[in-house]
Amino acid sequence: KQKLWLENQATPEQLKFFKDNGYLIVRNALSPEMVDRLVNVVDDIAGKVRAYKGLKDYKDVNTLRAVMEDPVMLELLTNSKAFPMMFDILGWNIQLYISQMIIKPPQPEEYRKKGMNFNGIGWHQDGGRPTGPNGELSFDHAVDDDDEKQRRVNEASHLQNTPMLTAKISYWLSDTTVPNCGAMMVIPGSHKSDFAPQGKLRKKDKLARVRDYDTNPQGWIALKVKPGDAVIFERRIWHSTSNNYSDITRKVLM
Repeated sequence: KQKLWLENQATPEQLKFFKDNGYLIVRNALSPEMVDRLVNVVDDIAGKVRAYKGLKDYKDVNTLRAVMEDPVMLELLTNSKAFPMMFDILGWNIQLYISQMIIKPPQPEEYRKKGMNFNGIGWHQDGGRPTGPNGELSFDHAVDDDDEKQRRVNEASHLQNTPMLTAKISYWLSDTTVPNCGAMMVIPGSHKSDFAPQGKLRKKDKLARVRDYDTNPQGWIALKVKPGDAVIFERRIWHSTSNNYSDITRKVLM
């Protein structure tokens, strides 16, 4: 086990890529056998959640504290390919503060025709931001480029570019290399500023945490991964989920 960790330490090139872009793809982090085990567990959990909540087949399933659902989830915390890189990125004092299971089934045909997306969340940064005089964790410092009042507040409180604090590993159990399959979308380099991405807004919430654009903002890319791949991304990178108009149910664990 220790030998595997040493073999899978992040290279200088990988660390630079993560620093510059805010994310890093780790290919084949999970074996095919591990993917099969996790898919069986995830399908079972999703079925129970749907039955309990009365969710329709095309609705997302988003479960927190996923690590507590089955012992196999615990094995992800010490994955010998992805976790050594997280160690190199964050340092030795790593704590788990959130775990998620997100299932995004194919959306109905009428959604595709109308360009509708009621399942996913808009463009956002993740939580764990220090804001306010007491350093409490909040979600309200991201601002628009044209919000001059909030810009001055952030500059005065030194929140122009807040620290990383946290990062996530997402383990992918489905193929996102095909078009319109619910792939994770990111804006590389957007973690370097707390100002929202450029684009025409359709709506946004009061805390400026989530952006819903008429079209995806400038500079976005869809991350193309295969089952078993992992994506390490830091919480400041602006990211979202694409529509799923494919015949694949998008499955990911974080």
